[in-house]
Amino acid sequence: MNGEEDGAHRQQRLYYQELVRLRVLIEYGQRYNDYVSLWKLRFDLLRAIASSGAIATWAIVQSYPYVWAAIIAASQVVDVLMDVLPIAKRRESSVGMKIELEKRFNEALSEWEDVFAGQFNNRDITELRRKMMQDEIDIRVKYFPHDGDQLPIRKALWSLAETDAIEHLRQIGLIED
Repeated sequence: MNGEEDGAHRQQRLYYQELVRLRVLIEYGQRYNDYVSLWKLRFDLLRAIASSGAIATWAIVQSYPYVWAAIIAASQVVDVLMDVLPIAKRRESSVGMKIELEKRFNEALSEWEDVFAGQFNNRDITELRRKMMQDEIDIRVKYFPHDGDQLPIRKALWSLAETDAIEHLRQIGLIED
């Protein structure tokens, strides 16, 4: 590509890169939801075991008060942790965020067809890209406003999400083999 052609298509490339990044964020939202859901399940199981175990232990080994006390204490610690750790809230937030980002991605896909077809000038493409980026920020802040954080990023999950996004884009025809 010569410099003139490169400049003419720069905004298209930037829009496409933002579209890909948005897809990665969607896939990350799903991976993060799966991760948080697993932790929630673990805590729920621990609570159930501690609660049921406490009753069973009391009935079976009343002569071992330390065992009984330890199981009760474990159950109470798990109950307190469930109130302190925002696992359920983060799970709920990641689901809502993913759904809204999916809607925005679908809009962006529709816009991409016109961008790719040359229906917009560079200024229009820049504005579409800016709007996509702002919408993404607004959605993230809407669902993750607590504690000043947004969506916590875990590197391993992000890496998997990049792979998922590439596969998704390949399936819908935005990346060719």
